[in-house]
Amino acid sequence: MPKLFYTPTSCGAASFIACSTIGLNIDCEQVNIQTHKTSSDQDYYHINPKGNVPCLILDDGTILNENIAVLNWIADQVGLINTNKLAPLNGTQDRYLVQNCLSFIASELHTSIGGLFAPHSEEITTFIRNKCSMKLTYCENILLGGGREFLVGEKPTIADFYLFVVLSWCPGLNLPLVSYPRCQSFVDRISHLPNVIEAKSKMVGNPASIMGPSPSLGEKISSTMQPTVDKVSDAMHSTSEYTKGKFSDLKDKFSGPSTSSTGTMTTGQPTTLSSSTTTIPPAPEDTRPLNERIESRLASAQASAQPTLDKVSDSMKPTVTKVESSIHTFADSTNEKIEDNRPLNERIESKLASAQASAEPTLIKVSEKLKPAVDKVETTITTTAAAANSKIAELQAKFSGPSKINPETTKPFMEDAENKRPIN
Repeated sequence: MPKLFYTPTSCGAASFIACSTIGLNIDCEQVNIQTHKTSSDQDYYHINPKGNVPCLILDDGTILNENIAVLNWIADQVGLINTNKLAPLNGTQDRYLVQNCLSFIASELHTSIGGLFAPHSEEITTFIRNKCSMKLTYCENILLGGGREFLVGEKPTIADFYLFVVLSWCPGLNLPLVSYPRCQSFVDRISHLPNVIEAKSKMVGNPASIMGPSPSLGEKISSTMQPTVDKVSDAMHSTSEYTKGKFSDLKDKFSGPSTSSTGTMTTGQPTTLSSSTTTIPPAPEDTRPLNERIESRLASAQASAQPTLDKVSDSMKPTVTKVESSIHTFADSTNEKIEDNRPLNERIESKLASAQASAEPTLIKVSEKLKPAVDKVETTITTTAAAANSKIAELQAKFSGPSKINPETTKPFMEDAENKRPIN
């Protein structure tokens, strides 16, 4: 997984905010710019020879250590159909406008305001402040002029996050934005965005990854199934309460003394028993509550059915094993898709190549089905061409004799030919 090195107060914070906004979960680690040590006490110069932040290490070891490059890489991780974009599509005019803003912020505004972090002589400090005033005036009147809420379009982009971080340095450098009301409103607006608030809160905790630990397949399935489980649990609880109520009603109904009418046969005749008939003692009365008697019978039925359940379980075991294998295979392929961090154009080309390969058998079948019709058309064309050639030869033979045209009749045409003008 790619890894971002940043500090919460530097321009690298813009990259963290961008990742958090689109839900891009990559590893991250904070850097102490004064000591050039990472949170894990590594020498940062061994990771990034320039020693600056942000620095993004890609899966293949490629290092991106310029803010504009890192922000563009992050923006390009968003799919084509994802509405949560941080930059317009490459090749569009709006994308070039975003790049234009990024370049100004990086080369003009960042370098000017950032110059005040280092101690200088009074003369040099005055020069830098004058330069900062010029750049802030440009932001006020041009970049944020015309009632714009964001630099390009109606949603914040990677350029807005970068500008927000740089402008947020001004109060601490004795560059109050009160003289630049549009800049101050911009900072207030961005700082109150929910995604920015969430990202800043995450940075305080110095997380090991932008979005936190990646959930396992079991956790993903559990999270997906939990609403259904809760719904079934509620239904079972309601059914249980309803059943208990019915049990209570039946118990109250039949708990009185047993009463019986004179025994009669189905024909309505009195029942007579001889004196020699053996009297069968009644079965002992089960005085347990009705729900306990039902539970007892259910337990007995379950015990008698257990051997059958064991047999079914044994017979289903191969199928269960096969399903588990399929789930793991699906999970592996899903993880591969999730971790596909190639540039957007490479992923699109890969998908197109895959689609073409999968469509190849169908194209071959279509070609085979069309072949008889194509052969028939070719045969018809060949026959027609042969007949036309024969007719042409016949006409040539018919008119190849001596010319019977009157010379006087052709005289005007010959004069035109001598004048080298077209006959018409």
